[in-house]
Amino acid sequence: MHDRNGNEIKLGQIVKIDFVVTALYGESDYCNVRLESVHPMPGNGTYICESAVNTKQVEIVDLNAEPQPFDDKGNFIRPPKE
Repeated sequence: MHDRNGNEIKLGQIVKIDFVVTALYGESDYCNVRLESVHPMPGNGTYICESAVNTKQVEIVDLNAEPQPFDDKGNFIRPPKE
């Protein structure tokens, strides 16, 4: 089994999945995010959606990066397929 770049995946390795935050919930002491995958599943083109992930379980990848764009209805504008 291999990752999206063709590297062999081994048990016990820590991996990264690219998600975009599409919603924020909660209060200052108990915050959750809704996440949607940036890259679709091969074959069927669906995206992973996770909700109610605690903000203490995630880490911002690049603090200086511009946030991903959303359309006027609040939908995440996905990058072009690779």
